[in-house]
Amino acid sequence: MDSESNQSLNIPVDNLVENDKIFAALAYFFGLIGCALAILLEDTKDKPYIQLHATQVLAFHLAFLVINMLTCGAAVLIYIPLSFWHAYRAYQGEVFDIPVITPWLLKSEHIDRVKKLL
Repeated sequence: MDSESNQSLNIPVDNLVENDKIFAALAYFFGLIGCALAILLEDTKDKPYIQLHATQVLAFHLAFLVINMLTCGAAVLIYIPLSFWHAYRAYQGEVFDIPVITPWLLKSEHIDRVKKLL
């Protein structure tokens, strides 16, 4: 794992309200639509926890879309359980790294929007 991770972003999770957790978890279930809602809705724009998960979800779903095409649909057997697992962890209020995806997002500075909210 990279030396810089989501934990180093210091996303506050102590005072998360239930809606924050629900939005973060639903983004994993609804894929690109869930990400768009989480990123664009006025209620969720200023919440770093939701924005972090929405950014990770977007990269996660796009990566698996490409992998799924390359494997002729076989990747869906991994994609669905991982989506449920990530949604569960997001609903529990966890800030976690998705291997390969999160380090890439941090290196490419795609999480700048989240960093600005902190």
